[in-house]
Amino acid sequence: MLSNLEAYSVLPARDLARARRFYKDVLGMEPAEERMEGLLYRTPKGAVVMIYETDNAGTAANTAIGCDTDDIEAEVAVLRDRGVTFEECDFPG
Repeated sequence: MLSNLEAYSVLPARDLARARRFYKDVLGMEPAEERMEGLLYRTPKGAVVMIYETDNAGTAANTAIGCDTDDIEAEVAVLRDRGVTFEECDFPG
């Protein structure tokens, strides 16, 4: 059953070549596999993210992927240096 299977994220990209460059140049990630369906990335702890090309990319307003870190300020600084713009929210707590 599903409870015995590994889950993975599937994220859309309007332009797969552009997404590949972003994942490499900004996030420092190389695809572990190239499949007919898209690019498969693996994190050091075993999480899997597949990126596939579709015209529907960019239509969701929700969080698509998250990462755990012990030093968010350092991670944000690196990503800002690579051109990522963050939306900052002042949540209670």
